[in-house]
Amino acid sequence: MSGFTAPAPFCKNLHPSQSKRNLAVPRTSLGENNRMSITETPMAPTMAHEASASPNAPQDSAAVVAAELEEYRSMVTAVAQSADGRVIVNRSEAHAAVVIEYVIRSAVTELSILTGNLHRPVYANPGVVDSLRTFFEKNAAANIRLLSEAPIDADHPLLAVLSQHASRVDMRVIQPDTARKILFHFIVADGRSFRFEADKTKFEALAQFGEPQIGSELKAVFDKLFARVSVKVQA
Repeated sequence: MSGFTAPAPFCKNLHPSQSKRNLAVPRTSLGENNRMSITETPMAPTMAHEASASPNAPQDSAAVVAAELEEYRSMVTAVAQSADGRVIVNRSEAHAAVVIEYVIRSAVTELSILTGNLHRPVYANPGVVDSLRTFFEKNAAANIRLLSEAPIDADHPLLAVLSQHASRVDMRVIQPDTARKILFHFIVADGRSFRFEADKTKFEALAQFGEPQIGSELKAVFDKLFARVSVKVQA
């Protein structure tokens, strides 16, 4: 991928396919000889089995999913608050929305987003929209840069927030030939906290809060790409 590569240590040692289904691990070195193992936190198999056998299986299954999501949110909240560099894994739209919400909540001055087109099930999630609104309100100097591979729908809920703070938003659409060379998506806050999809066609992603080394490297990748994209759009 000429010109646009993500931080090598991150991609090599922390790709979701190398991990279990787990959520978070203690911070450790990113060196070649110190790969992280992700501690497994599965949904309770007994609950899932009982739900499938129940006459009220759809309702029971929904309850299991809701409980798992609430557990996941609690974990992300704790990791974001500690900001100690632990790694969070997510493999679904619902998990992506939770992680992105907290990456935005962690931001103080700057957000950089590389996206396909602000996928609605994630970026239109009320928690994500509210966190972006709070980001602008808590700091008059807060700003956001957004690179999208396709035009964003005019009725997208996130655009309503961005348009209210247009002077602090720089939004650009990536040319198709350049977009084809980009294999990943990410969001990074203040060069310290981020969510990174190594394969932009999937929801498998890794996130860290309080990891300035990788965060700053992702921001540098974004800066390089942002400088090459000249098609600005009005927020």
